Amino acid sequence: MNRIVKGLRKTKERLINPLRKIFTSSLLDENVVEEIEELLLSADMGVEATERVIERIRERMRTPGDPVQGYLELVADELRKVIDEVPAYQPPAGNPRVIVLVGVNGVGKTSTIGKLAYRFREEGRKVLVAAGDT
Repeated sequence: MNRIVKGLRKTKERLINPLRKIFTSSLLDENVVEEIEELLLSADMGVEATERVIERIRERMRTPGDPVQGYLELVADELRKVIDEVPAYQPPAGNPRVIVLVGVNGVGKTSTIGKLAYRFREEGRKVLVAAGDT
């Protein structure tokens, strides 16, 4: 549980607080929207999710006199929709099963690989772990 709280604190520091600052101290223009886009991409939101959020922000910017305060909720709502649309995991058919994990440093790839390997071994499967660093 402590790791979850720590991870959420990092998200708040790297994403939520900067977004809150942008939405409370800036008039929205195209430069600010580009700043928001960079922030979302640097937080590993993914290109598709980021584009979706930015599109919604641009749509809302077209409404004259729209208060900036509601934009943080707009971002949160759109990201919730993206998460809700993620399909349930379907294990691939056939053997051998190959799982590739990719991500930036420090996000828990190695820990997750160890947990998956342990789980598969407990299920009676044979496991081979290989590094593919550059």
